[in-house]
Amino acid sequence: MKTSTIELTRLENPFLGLHPFSVEEAHLYYGREKHAEHVVSQLIEHRFSAILGESGTGKSSFVFSSVLPTLECKINPITYIFSPGTHGPLKKLINEVFKKENDEVRLAIFQSLLIDVTSFFEYYYRLNISKTPVMYIDQFEELFTYDLQFNAMDLEIAKFVELIVLLSTSPLSDFHIIITMHSDFIEHCADYPTLTYRLNQSQFLIPKMTKEEVVTTITKPLEWSGVKITDELLQFLIVNLDYSQNQLPLLQHAMMRTFEHWRNNQKLSEPLQLEHYFAVGGINESLPNHAQEIFDGLEDNQKEVSEKIFRSIITVNEEGEIVSNPCSLYRLIEISGIDDIRQIIEVIDIFRQRENAILSPLDNSTIYETSVIGIAHESLINSWPLLKEWTQKEKESIQTYLKLAKTAEKFQNRKGSRLKEYELQSFIKWKEEQQPTYDWGVKYHPSYERTMEFLSFSEKVENRIQERMKRNMNKRIHTTKICVVSFLLFGSALTALYFYQNTTSAAPPEKTEVLRTYERTEPLIIPREDHIKIQRATIIARMQKKRSLTAMRKKSQSAKKAREYTETISFAEQNNKED
Repeated sequence: MKTSTIELTRLENPFLGLHPFSVEEAHLYYGREKHAEHVVSQLIEHRFSAILGESGTGKSSFVFSSVLPTLECKINPITYIFSPGTHGPLKKLINEVFKKENDEVRLAIFQSLLIDVTSFFEYYYRLNISKTPVMYIDQFEELFTYDLQFNAMDLEIAKFVELIVLLSTSPLSDFHIIITMHSDFIEHCADYPTLTYRLNQSQFLIPKMTKEEVVTTITKPLEWSGVKITDELLQFLIVNLDYSQNQLPLLQHAMMRTFEHWRNNQKLSEPLQLEHYFAVGGINESLPNHAQEIFDGLEDNQKEVSEKIFRSIITVNEEGEIVSNPCSLYRLIEISGIDDIRQIIEVIDIFRQRENAILSPLDNSTIYETSVIGIAHESLINSWPLLKEWTQKEKESIQTYLKLAKTAEKFQNRKGSRLKEYELQSFIKWKEEQQPTYDWGVKYHPSYERTMEFLSFSEKVENRIQERMKRNMNKRIHTTKICVVSFLLFGSALTALYFYQNTTSAAPPEKTEVLRTYERTEPLIIPREDHIKIQRATIIARMQKKRSLTAMRKKSQSAKKAREYTETISFAEQNNKED
């Protein structure tokens, strides 16, 4: 097949990246044909099949593009597809199966099933369905991550599980049940014995692909598009792929970006080459590079929102590792504290576009408050530098909050004191920067309100202490000013007295350099409240100076009279001798 230059830009990319395959895209899905045959045989025998695997192993793509098309060759099915979401699994099931009924009828069915799940058959038979019903429940693990603050949610979950088991075992039913579930959640099924029995009876753990199967996933889609690949690039991929489960979606993403780069160059004569592959970063860097490109294209306010979104859908596990933690849009809004729901949906929509597929749910579904928002592939957490930076900030914020919560608990139990000085300031700074919400806090410690009240109490007490210390300091400063001014005035008086005593009455003394310097000195600025005290001190100093001058004057007069008296006596004695 040859493709003209004009058609090249419209040439369909045969690689979907992280976007899951749908039934319509089954012609591009290769490599697991044998696995699909096994699951279908299992499903027909037991009317139940649980497909398990780690995150990123392509469980949904496997069902949509391989299992369901293979099943259609065996039976004539009518398929009901949904996921449990974050609350209301029984309602989700009713809305899917009885979608043509009005709200009043669906509410009656719901209320009836909460009492007796066998009443389902009564309502279902009224639909007169002649085809074999197949129910596919995607992301079954969402059932175990419910927001249990919703009323009667535990009852609804129990009834939902009871109905699923009933549909796949009752002779009154011909339902075939398929579920896909993250393998880490299988232990949660132990709380439901009948479900555990069905899992033990019929489950399929998605295996690793062989080298030959991986080659097929690369070459077959390219053959469908009429595009060639060099042996050099193909061999490089085969040698450098470690064939781990989570690398297959990354390979799909790298090949999608490689194909786009090749298509943008518009060189039909050239096959896909190593240079195209390396230009997008290869299997290790293509995803983080793509995510960074999306982020760089956002406006400043959207960048702030995106950080809050990503930090809200991750968490710290028991080992202290940051892992993906999908949650409902409703819950995400509460955790992030973003008031404008339009802003948050706008950013999510950008990251979940078909050509991006960084966040889920992807663009083939409408987002509701109950829609589960998550990272499409967990490898992004450790490969995207910016997200690593955000996750580290989130981890440090969680540690700070837990430390504060423990300190508050000790204070309440009278085993510790309030926060003081530097420690208090560090927690206040954390609160101002992180702006933790109630829903964020209770994720990691239930006593969020007590913790924040303790921080507020410590801040108020510290502020009162600082204000009292400031008042005392101001008083000491005022007292010191008064003492200094009084000392200066008294010293000036003594200095003036000293110079006066060392001068004669014949000639006034010249001004010394000290006095000239003193006269040039600008007057002190004295607070008004201290002015009266300073005036009194000045008056006292002047009176002391006056007394000193008076005493000196009297002393001088006495000395003069003494000299005159002595001279008179001497003159009288001289006259007596002459006579």
